[in-house]
Amino acid sequence: MLYLKTYLLLFQLHSFVLGFEHLKSFYASDEDFRAFYLTYHMRPKEDLFIQDGYLFKGTRLCIPLGGLHELLIWEARGGSLADHLEEKKTLIKLREHYYWLGMAKDV
Repeated sequence: MLYLKTYLLLFQLHSFVLGFEHLKSFYASDEDFRAFYLTYHMRPKEDLFIQDGYLFKGTRLCIPLGGLHELLIWEARGGSLADHLEEKKTLIKLREHYYWLGMAKDV
């Protein structure tokens, strides 16, 4: 079931985000995920794993630092720049499928 959920998420993002496949090339140099990504095969850690080159924390896709954070936030808000009263709902939507350090501060 875990594999199916993560596969469906990757499939949706490949069709939604132009150039999405390049995301996996950023893990090795990303300050948040670099250490785990480079040592993954020697020391698996907690609920983090790699599938098809993408890093996951449980069923949530790890998103390296960069512009994809803003795109995902914008989409989670329904494609509009809704006021911050919707901040909690946006964060709940994002946390269902994605993970990055400092998520609460970004929304």
